[in-house]
Amino acid sequence: MERRGPGQDNGGRVGTAALPPHLLRLFAPRPPLPYAKPLDRDPGQKDEPRMTPVSQYLDMCKDHDANYVPTLSMAERKKQKVQDRNREKDEEKKKGSDLPCCFHVSCPVAFMYLALSTNIKVRF
Repeated sequence: MERRGPGQDNGGRVGTAALPPHLLRLFAPRPPLPYAKPLDRDPGQKDEPRMTPVSQYLDMCKDHDANYVPTLSMAERKKQKVQDRNREKDEEKKKGSDLPCCFHVSCPVAFMYLALSTNIKVRF
């Protein structure tokens, strides 16, 4: 008994050729589209926009805005935001370093101490 490979039929056809006729009709090439004349003008007769040099505008660009300060790019803003966040974390660590060593964040007494020593409004 001879083994068939995947996508082969008994006649040795491979791929879409192995499909039955009613499915092969779905893959038949369609006739080319008929030519339709353009609605406005033929491409050779169009008045295309002409390119002009920009050298006449260079003088206007030289002294446009002397006080212009460029804004930060998205990457620079993200980097600055991360630096600000890290700086705030470092400051919080420095503030929390004066706590007794028995205070831990998960300890309710430490939480009460932190809530009362700072101006954080906490509901109990």
